[in-house]
Amino acid sequence: MFTLTVDATQVARAVSNLGRAPQWVPKNIDLVMVKLVRDVADIMSDQLAQRSYTSDLADSVVSSYNPAVKEATIGPRAMRGRSFDGGVIMQLGTQKIPHLPWTPIKNWAEFRGKSIQDARYIWLGIRSHGVKAHPFLNETMGRADFENAMVNAANVLGLKLAALAFAGSNAIGLAET
Repeated sequence: MFTLTVDATQVARAVSNLGRAPQWVPKNIDLVMVKLVRDVADIMSDQLAQRSYTSDLADSVVSSYNPAVKEATIGPRAMRGRSFDGGVIMQLGTQKIPHLPWTPIKNWAEFRGKSIQDARYIWLGIRSHGVKAHPFLNETMGRADFENAMVNAANVLGLKLAALAFAGSNAIGLAET
């Protein structure tokens, strides 16, 4: 027969430590979030690299974490021209662009192995209809490595908080130096 014995002093210790949780929970959230934000930025960069013919959009992904409000910001910062956000164009597409420069479209077509005639049709299409959306945010969040990063962060945080709840100010484990 198997039995489970719960020592009420351990439960009491955890409950007594939870009163001090505002002191140690935010610090541990911050530690996990900093790593998660870096991991997600790498995943987004990889996703963008699959969608573009130059690496400028993928290379422009920046990330930040604001511990005061527990908020992460991750995204590309490359511009198209002086005032057009490359990430927004990739995500949402555009309306027609009547004054579209020829050279970027010609370079893209050459990279893709398309003829000059094909490039001209594409250039005329963008001028009259715009650029098709390529929603990389949903693609990024749908990737297995994104899900793994989120699950790993949750597991690390959950285990750390559970250990701290039971340990309180007592040392956990043994370390020799």
